[in-house]
Amino acid sequence: MNIVIGLNISHEPAVVLNIDGRILAAAEEEKMQQIKSYSGFPFLSLQYIVRTIPNVDMVKNLTIAFGCKNIEEFLGGHVSTLRYFGRKANFYYLMLDALNFFFPFIKNRESIKRLLEKLVRGSLKDLGLLASNIRFSYINHHEAHALSASEYLTGNYAVVTVDGKGDGLSATFSINENGALRTVQTLSLFQSLGQLYGVTTESLGFKSKRHEGKVMGLSAAGRSDVFYHFLERECGSFDDFLSRGSIIYQSKWVLKSTRLQYLRLVKVDTFSKFKDFIKFCLFPRDIQVFALGRILLRSKMQRFISENTLSREDVARGVQLYVEGLVLRFIQNNLSSFAINKLALAGGFFANVRINQEILKLNGLLDIFVQPAMHDAGTALGASFAIAPRKLKIPAPLSETAYLGPSYSISDYKLICSELNVSLSIERIEPRWVARKIQDGSIVGIFSGRLEWGPRALGNRSIIASCGDKKIPNELNRRLNRNDFMPFAPIVMDLDAPEALLGYKSGLMAGELMTCTFQVNPRIRESLSAVVHLDDTVRPQVVSKASNEYLWLILDSIREITGLGAAINTSFNLHEFPIVNSPMDAIEVLKVGAIDYLLFDGFLVNLIDGAR
Repeated sequence: MNIVIGLNISHEPAVVLNIDGRILAAAEEEKMQQIKSYSGFPFLSLQYIVRTIPNVDMVKNLTIAFGCKNIEEFLGGHVSTLRYFGRKANFYYLMLDALNFFFPFIKNRESIKRLLEKLVRGSLKDLGLLASNIRFSYINHHEAHALSASEYLTGNYAVVTVDGKGDGLSATFSINENGALRTVQTLSLFQSLGQLYGVTTESLGFKSKRHEGKVMGLSAAGRSDVFYHFLERECGSFDDFLSRGSIIYQSKWVLKSTRLQYLRLVKVDTFSKFKDFIKFCLFPRDIQVFALGRILLRSKMQRFISENTLSREDVARGVQLYVEGLVLRFIQNNLSSFAINKLALAGGFFANVRINQEILKLNGLLDIFVQPAMHDAGTALGASFAIAPRKLKIPAPLSETAYLGPSYSISDYKLICSELNVSLSIERIEPRWVARKIQDGSIVGIFSGRLEWGPRALGNRSIIASCGDKKIPNELNRRLNRNDFMPFAPIVMDLDAPEALLGYKSGLMAGELMTCTFQVNPRIRESLSAVVHLDDTVRPQVVSKASNEYLWLILDSIREITGLGAAINTSFNLHEFPIVNSPMDAIEVLKVGAIDYLLFDGFLVNLIDGAR
């Protein structure tokens, strides 16, 4: 039995269990901790993974695969590694970092690796996993991204990865040759499309790696191309950017002594900023240059936006069009050399569902597959496949693709309900009852099966409501404390999807995992009025009876009432909180009144008087 635990120690920390090429479990730490954008070692995710291993006390051989090679790029120095694990620094490790600060030519990557491995071994021991032979493997970040998506496709396909940066790269294009990937083109970290989008997100006052989706949502309302031309001027034309890199990194000023330039650019006037400077100095030189360029670009952006009094919408439109043009040129240039009809996409950049729609339109493409955890959490999955690839070269079922987190039994639900002063119905609620409540304007929380893998709720941790009532979005925004400019997404039954969604064909992977937008059929628009965005697109999840029978039956009942089997499907969480993981989390959402009804695997949760 070949047991591999994949670990992502970048942002979106996550853990994956791979046994003989099958993914048995996967978890993201922010959901386990219920802390949005959690940063730290994924202790709770690892605990869940270890509990999932069969006969854990009999395990002798184990491989830990990290989705990165250059550890210091992701963890910095020894002290930051200790803090990542919640440990305090001691004199020995402080001195090692001090030596590297003053003598950066000293190679400390192996020393940080030894510390990381020691801390991971200790965590596994604390969880009762006492394997006598634990091996550690470090997989190139973009190779891990690519493998996370490629192992779910068969036949003739290519794999594209795009993110901010990782192990010196920001994008790759690879093709499948006899079951193995061959990389055709790479973009360096100085050609980073992800960085451009992230810096723009920050320049608008949002948080990078968290609110890029808000920028995408705003872009549909933009009208001016002023910011687009600013990006062309500051970063280069598409061809120049893809061949030589961003103009910002061609400046001798940026490439000079980076420590001195950092101090010139950043006013280090607080202890927090001083710590940031120390961390900056401990990074490898190329990461220092990357960070300095980011700071400079953000400064130029903010000044330009202010001087030209640009609206958020126009700025969002500019960056959306610019990076969309770049990635389409990158992909099209490579596609023209190969007979490819399917693409696998991975990397945080492909959380941008509007860009994915444009990729799907490229000539010759029949389908795209976006790995559900497209962001850095997915590198834990890809790293595990580097050690134990899938043996069966057939598409993996949805249960092994998207539903990989914790689940709960009826006895678990009963116990938790009794502890939290709520009751559970004796019998499952009929789907028709749920459909009627939804069409009457009620908001229903669905909690069933295993927690979804990735940022999208796919019916197991979802809030559903009527998609034909224009008043529902405002009500949901109010209850969930959510920004009103972000559109909601629909869940559509497979029987209706081909008619409702222009360009959708039965079985299209791009529609199953809520990773791509589609234009709405004008004849159906009114029935989807609560979820259609300003550009007449929706980001659907197309559900079949085989993938989620209970939810499909709810949609089928809605279809009997309205003529269209569709509903709003938004993630089961309050705004700025992660998707709920446990029944306790779900009950808390019910108690604050964000939803009207809560179903645990079809059983209705009832609040007892005074429970709110």
